Amino acid sequence: MRLEELLKGVQIINSKLSLDEEIEKPCSDSRKCKNNSIFIAIRGQKRDGNEYIDEAFKNGAKCVITDQESIFLKIDNCVLVENSRRALAFVWNNYYCSPCENIKIIGITGTNGKTSCAYFLHSILMNAKKRVGLISTVECLINGESLDINGGGEVVDIDSAMTTPDPEILYGIFSKMRDENVEFVVMEVSSHALEHCKVDPIRFFGAVFTNLSAEHLDFHKNMESYFNSKKKLFEKTKFGIVNSDDDYGKRILSDAVCEIWSVSTIRNADFYANGIELSTQGIDYFLSFEETKLKIQTKISGRYTVYNSMLALACAIRLGINEDEALIGISSLEIIPGRMEKVFDDVFIDYAHTPVAFENVLRAVREMSPKGRIIVVFGCGGDRDKEKRPQMGKIASKMADKVIISSDNSRSEKKNQIIIDILNGVDGENFEVIPNRRDAIKRAIEIKRENDVLLLLGKGHEKYEIDTYGKHYFSEKDIVSEAINDKNKSNNYF
Repeated sequence: MRLEELLKGVQIINSKLSLDEEIEKPCSDSRKCKNNSIFIAIRGQKRDGNEYIDEAFKNGAKCVITDQESIFLKIDNCVLVENSRRALAFVWNNYYCSPCENIKIIGITGTNGKTSCAYFLHSILMNAKKRVGLISTVECLINGESLDINGGGEVVDIDSAMTTPDPEILYGIFSKMRDENVEFVVMEVSSHALEHCKVDPIRFFGAVFTNLSAEHLDFHKNMESYFNSKKKLFEKTKFGIVNSDDDYGKRILSDAVCEIWSVSTIRNADFYANGIELSTQGIDYFLSFEETKLKIQTKISGRYTVYNSMLALACAIRLGINEDEALIGISSLEIIPGRMEKVFDDVFIDYAHTPVAFENVLRAVREMSPKGRIIVVFGCGGDRDKEKRPQMGKIASKMADKVIISSDNSRSEKKNQIIIDILNGVDGENFEVIPNRRDAIKRAIEIKRENDVLLLLGKGHEKYEIDTYGKHYFSEKDIVSEAINDKNKSNNYF
């Protein structure tokens, strides 16, 4: 492909080579460069791709793209652009021949609830017999079939990708979806993806906003910056669906430049829910809009499920999906991986890893009126927002009956230091500390009595743990099963 074709849509400031040059493949990892490839130098939080330009040339790169004028002045065969990250997204989009052009893409953003909302909407569209793709934190699906991708067309492991995959992966996924004649794609869109221009080549058909609370402030620095990143999605979509019970949702509604509809649990919204009934088996409620009132039933528990399902329903209705088909799509969804997922009697795993998500999950379980205690096992991620650790300790100790504080992807930090940070917020004596998460889960199963509810919070769908030794296999489902078997054997022995 000619360099000029690859750079379509990229803001070029200057170039030291002809745009007629033939390029085999783009890359942003100097180790992947081969003969006649183009290397896009990206400045990351930990590494600067401009420092690896020599390696890229040694491995066969024909030219380099950079947004650093000082680098451009030093080397030949270089293109200077306004923004290398934006260039990266457009280059991969162009490499795959603009695969999104004829697909209706629905982007879902917010702090909590993105995955659940995406699964509800995906279930509705599948039930309506649409050809559908899903790109989520949990998995990638094409017409209901799982697709594991890491690196464009190479089939490997989606777990290595983030909530919104990097452009090399993302546009490779879209290319496969186009090949399968996908009509709709439901995708989670993170604030990092919006800030790093990953989705800049995409014109979204619809956008959904769930809520906003403190998260990723190590990256965004403050809530206003975080909000402004999320808001970008509504500047590049045909229509939007917004939770108007959230203060930041109200701001999106007031500043909207697209067609937009609100959802709420009160009447002053386009779609509103009332008559909410909660149980461990799911939720029932009524959804009202225009002159219509629908009875909603879902097997997914938790009051926040009202918002997640309602946002998905509102979006589906605006997409023209038949109401009866939408209702079946909601009611037929059995589980959302790692989201209040029941793995044994009264044992749930959930991805909650922010103070607000913690509070929502614990309140939801308390509203189910368990006859026994609520037991919680949790930790906090390393190399992430440190200020939320004591907040989560405080919430857990106040809202649960028994708390076991442990590890959760400590990464480069020491587990004990993270736990100390959590303990700074703990209020009361209803806790114990077990740094090894496997041992913490086994302890929780050991002390769990009949009618107690056990919540394993933070890791959700993840099947790995990251610590100072790297990334290794770790399945909470497996550990729960082992612990229950051990407990049963011990009880039978005595």
